[in-house]
Amino acid sequence: MILIISKSEMEDTTNQVMDWLDTFNGDYYRLNGEDFMNKADIINGQIQFESFNSEAITVIWNRRWSSRGLINFENEEYYDALGAKNSSTLLRSLRQENGILRSFLHSKLNSKVWTTRPEKTSANKIKNLEIAKSCNLSVPEYIITSNKYKLSQFAKKHERIICKPISETPFFSSSIENDIVETLILYTKSFTANQIEEEIEDTFFKSLFQQQIIKEFEIRVFYLNDTCYSMAIFSQNDKQTQVDFRNYNDAKPNRTVPFILPKEVEENVKKFCRKAEYNIGSLDLIKSTDGKYYFLEINPVGQFGMVSYPCNYNLEKKLAKYLIDENKKVK
Repeated sequence: MILIISKSEMEDTTNQVMDWLDTFNGDYYRLNGEDFMNKADIINGQIQFESFNSEAITVIWNRRWSSRGLINFENEEYYDALGAKNSSTLLRSLRQENGILRSFLHSKLNSKVWTTRPEKTSANKIKNLEIAKSCNLSVPEYIITSNKYKLSQFAKKHERIICKPISETPFFSSSIENDIVETLILYTKSFTANQIEEEIEDTFFKSLFQQQIIKEFEIRVFYLNDTCYSMAIFSQNDKQTQVDFRNYNDAKPNRTVPFILPKEVEENVKKFCRKAEYNIGSLDLIKSTDGKYYFLEINPVGQFGMVSYPCNYNLEKKLAKYLIDENKKVK
């Protein structure tokens, strides 16, 4: 049986893959993170589910976990009762409890076939940059520092540099009028050496900086079972998306088209995914104006809807077939 670990909200991709699994009569069960927390019991080391036998699981599509907060901390009553500091401590404690339960579930399913193993769902960007270099992929020069002088010297070496999160990009929620919640995201920011001198403090929290690659276009590659499905994104033609294409221009979206990587680059991408032990993932690359292809990072969970539809790759169907084929192999 195929186990889909997902979340209950905003997971249209999961729903579409399930539609294809139904079309192919696939044997599967969807376990949302919320369902595990609310409906599963652990009795003397054995996880008991209401709806299925975990012993029947052979293949796991590790898609998501849970999107809902364990406690609604937007409710002012919690702050009134505990105070902001204690509320934060309680939330952190509950998240740790959640993490231990989730880790135990993973350990019980360790012997199964995973699309993305649990320890790989959060990518180590720095480690992956080094692995990419070892696989003959070009990567931007970078520095991780908390020192303005060292950063300034690095910035002077390059025309422009960018700053980006070392770990996953955090999302923030901001309540605006009429109970509407706006999602805020940290975008990649570009700096010149002069801006470093004028705007940055002498010391700051240790951060990741890279040389800014002048791009001809960006490339999103969805990797599945040693096959690459690539899309070119012409983000450099719009000032709003030049540095970070996620800063979408909804009024005038970037042009996106199917793209075939040069054979050598594609083989190096595959070599990277094998060496880093990814069976699935979405990679970000840049083709620079000097003709080089630069590796930036990988999302190990694999966001592929934005590649599937514009390029007509039908990746939801391909993933469903992959899961069914892997399930048959194990059986």
